[in-house]
Parts: sequence; structure tokens; C-alpha cells
Amino acid sequence: MANYSNFGSEKILGSWDVLHDDDYKKMLNMKLLKEINAYIEIDTYEELADITDFIMAIYEFKDIYVHEIDDINSMKPETHLSQ
Repeated sequence: MANYSNFGSEKILGSWDVLHDDDYKKMLNMKLLKEINAYIEIDTYEELADITDFIMAIYEFKDIYVHEIDDINSMKPETHLSQ
């Protein structure tokens, strides 16, 4: 079990509390949802940047690299976004 007390806690979560895997994942998901809702209400580039920060933190938490996501997306059937 990893402890998260640097990037995730300071930049993303706003404190230096040490969180374990389950708590960190829950906190990231809660903060991501909060930022998505803020973007829907405010519709600014800053809110989009905040969403991106949380998505990147989730990638890091799951040991996923951006190019892996690109590979996964290229293998998926077309979605409603590409129509």
C-alpha cells in the first residue's frame, strides 16, 4: 500500500495529509467530480485545466501513461463524440 503525501496531497488535495490507496482514490474521484461540476457551471479554461490535473493524478495513481490511454482509445469502437 502506497502513501500519497506529495503531488496528490499538496497540489491536488491541498494539504500534506498522508493518504493510503483507497482514501487517495476516493479523494481524487470526489475532487474530479467537484471540478467537473464547477466546469459545467462556470465553463472556463481554468476549470478544464483543473479537470486535467485530476485526470493526470489518476493516471499516475494507476501507473498509466498517457500513450497507453491513446492506445486504448485507438482500439475502441467509435463513440458518440466522433460522430
